[in-house]
Amino acid sequence: MTLQEATVLTWVIAAGCFLIGCLILWFIIYTAVRSALSAHRQAAADERQLPLHRD
Repeated sequence: MTLQEATVLTWVIAAGCFLIGCLILWFIIYTAVRSALSAHRQAAADERQLPLHRD
């Protein structure tokens, strides 16, 4: 393997690792946002069902 081939292979591996890292990060953020939105919707629905106490 020549130095040029090794350099190209290194860049390809680095780019692949970067893309995999981006996908993992996207999945973590997506899951957290989806969970927070679900919790917010549930809290809003629960709040609408509570009786209003106005004394």
